[in-house]
Amino acid sequence: MAKRKHKQDRSVEIVRWSILGSVGLVIAAFLVYAILYTLGVFDGGAKYSTLADREIQSDHIEVIEFFSYECIACQRLEQRLQDFESNLPENVSFSRVHVAFNVQVRRMATMHVALQLSDALDQNHDRIFEEAGKRNNTFASRDRIGDFLDGHGITKTRFENLYQGDRVRRLVDLNNQKVREIGILGTPTLFVANKYVIHPNDPPVMMQTLHQIIDDIRAGRLPVTEEEITSDDELESTEEDGSVDEGEETTSNEDASVSDEPIDEPNSSEDPPVEDESVE
Repeated sequence: MAKRKHKQDRSVEIVRWSILGSVGLVIAAFLVYAILYTLGVFDGGAKYSTLADREIQSDHIEVIEFFSYECIACQRLEQRLQDFESNLPENVSFSRVHVAFNVQVRRMATMHVALQLSDALDQNHDRIFEEAGKRNNTFASRDRIGDFLDGHGITKTRFENLYQGDRVRRLVDLNNQKVREIGILGTPTLFVANKYVIHPNDPPVMMQTLHQIIDDIRAGRLPVTEEEITSDDELESTEEDGSVDEGEETTSNEDASVSDEPIDEPNSSEDPPVEDESVE
């Protein structure tokens, strides 16, 4: 009897480990796929796609980066985008939208919007990227984020009031709505002229594609096909120095993106008092 029970226990143990092993393989495969998708491996060579139901912007071209501070590929693209933002062609604007795919990333997205509203983003943007790359628990709660930001263009109390405010929540929800409408699946993704979605890829390829689309729109012709954009021929840059009209950078309830320009602070009636406990 004892021998039979031992065999049964052994069989149960084998089945249990087989199930756990299968689940582990599925999770590992999903993570590998997610990483490769973010790097643009599964896009079949297509560097961008178009939204058929959207009208192209021609008088003013808006470029939006959908990103996450915890995205390694976004960190690799960041310096090139900063250079692009410093030398924007005429009638071209640039802004960022932090995605909110899950609870942790939404916490970061809420922080990003709160810093925009308080005009403290410029002082913290690079710091956050650097800290996020360390993969520690700095951004694991609202309280820890407040400690990290305190004294860098914003106080912890001010940040927590904004973080919990109705206006910040609405803007994050609007950004998330735009992510769904455009069909953003990975980061970094560039959305150009209300029409063109540049998929995650190597930074040089993404920037090359961005410049080509902008050049073609400004020249009065539709962007060339994906095959032409992804050719090995070196693309000539036709950027012109210029400034962006400040009016084009404002945010409205109809627009899911949030400009990097400072935004007036919300009314105090919209901001609830700061709670002692952190938001997980």
